[in-house]
Amino acid sequence: MKRILPVVALALALASGASPATSQTEMTTLRIASTPIDVGAEVYYAQALGMFKQAGLDVQIQSIDNGAAIAAAVAGGAADIGQSNVVSIATAYQKKLPFVVIAPAGAYSSDRPTTVLVTLANAPFKTAKDLEGKTLVTNGILNIAQIGGDAWLDKNGADFKAVRWIELPTTATADALINHRVDGAMLSEPSLSAALALGNFRIMATPYDAIGKHWQIGAWFTTKDWVAAHPDAARKFVAVMQQVARWANTHQTESLKILSDVSKTDYPKTMRRAVYGDQLDATMFQPVIDNSAKYGAIPATFAAAELFAKP
Repeated sequence: MKRILPVVALALALASGASPATSQTEMTTLRIASTPIDVGAEVYYAQALGMFKQAGLDVQIQSIDNGAAIAAAVAGGAADIGQSNVVSIATAYQKKLPFVVIAPAGAYSSDRPTTVLVTLANAPFKTAKDLEGKTLVTNGILNIAQIGGDAWLDKNGADFKAVRWIELPTTATADALINHRVDGAMLSEPSLSAALALGNFRIMATPYDAIGKHWQIGAWFTTKDWVAAHPDAARKFVAVMQQVARWANTHQTESLKILSDVSKTDYPKTMRRAVYGDQLDATMFQPVIDNSAKYGAIPATFAAAELFAKP
């Protein structure tokens, strides 16, 4: 209870718009590494809205495009906290790296799927079984896109092992489809909206539904040693992530403007947006871990709560 009360008080202060009782000399410096894409954009929103400063945090954001580089920055102490996908965090955990999850990031919702399976509009494929012997594209072998694709194939009557997956940069995917070098592709926003706008693609399926209707795509992580040495900074960061998640889920027009400014990208207004979790919930992480093990991304499943930093 003594540990919970300060977090509750801080969250209430942030939610009410009141500034916690901090002075400039009490500001805590925090170095955060993330990728300026929708699922990892919460820290950019919080920075733009002054939420970190309000919580007594002087945040320095490092924009890093590569997930492995983010993990290396956190492991090496160049960054205090990083954002990554749950598959990568689970892989690191099973390799005995000392990472712990402290807050959820972008999540999947079947109400607003941001990653789907697309084919050419005139492609003959109607069912999952039609894709046996065909070639599908992902932007990373054994990443969440391939795991989702395999889960959908498997649960819809196809032999997922009879499908060939290849890795291509997202920018090369549309051309590969148009020129019949591949038969289908897992595409995520904003590339999905751009491809559909061309008019020669169709959505064949929403494979992530095979993992679950609602589950966690990404999370904010750090090391066990950092949490142990900086419990107050960790609590403040978590409280801000709760606040900004609730704001972003209900202010998508405003958040897209911030994301566009940060990434220097002109996103289409029709782009389907990520949603964000605001509580660490093991049931939101477990489907990803279970399916990652089932389809070969990690050696074995484990209890999702093992990833979480201890209170």
